[in-house]
Amino acid sequence: MEDVEQDKAMQALGRFAVEEHNKNKKNNGNISNQIEFSKVVRAEKQIVSGIKYILTIEGMENGEKRMFNSVILIKPWSKSGDKELLSFSPTQ
Repeated sequence: MEDVEQDKAMQALGRFAVEEHNKNKKNNGNISNQIEFSKVVRAEKQIVSGIKYILTIEGMENGEKRMFNSVILIKPWSKSGDKELLSFSPTQ
């Protein structure tokens, strides 16, 4: 996808991914190293049983700028437009 840094929907999806990741860590008892969303720098889209977005997200962790990979599945046919964070990890 092109011009993702200006795409409000992609930026909102990236913010959702970071928030869900932080919430999952907190629910698992890990309150350290919360990530602060900066921006989505790259995005790909695949049509599967829904729409799968593969995002590269810039964020801050422990005061350092880092890059993360995230995969989100959206089911547009559901009443709530369900979003599910499938994976979130630092880039290698």
